[in-house]
Amino acid sequence: MNMTIIVMINNFYDTVLIIFTMLLRGFIVDGLSKGQFVGITSYTR
Repeated sequence: MNMTIIVMINNFYDTVLIIFTMLLRGFIVDGLSKGQFVGITSYTR
């Protein structure tokens, strides 16, 4: 029982990590294609 819970938590964490990296990559690619990525990075600094 405990092992299945640990596996479920690990799978959930992996899924969140994959979704986060996909969103981050999409944001970077979208920003670069629009030419606003440099403006965003300079603005956040």
